[in-house]
Amino acid sequence: MYNKTDRRKYTRFNVPGAKVKYEQETGFQGSEGFTGFGKMIDLTLYAVKFETQHELTPGAKIQILIMLDDNKTILLIGNTLWAFSEKNDNSAQATVEFSAF
Repeated sequence: MYNKTDRRKYTRFNVPGAKVKYEQETGFQGSEGFTGFGKMIDLTLYAVKFETQHELTPGAKIQILIMLDDNKTILLIGNTLWAFSEKNDNSAQATVEFSAF
């Protein structure tokens, strides 16, 4: 019997209704600069996972604005750890690790 263990280092938190505005800087490994919006999937002490309108470039510097339901915002800066795009339905997700907050 296979016992799947969770290898996550940090607890993930779901923040209902939270949205993300992101801005990728131009330049890292030829990355394009763009801005987009998405729904936050989860949050840890060191990173945020969210839906995106673009496929972000791994390693690129990203500015993240987390928008909470009560009109409060949190501004964070980080680098894309990974990004995934599902070609058949144009959905994408990314995880950004914080470098400054």
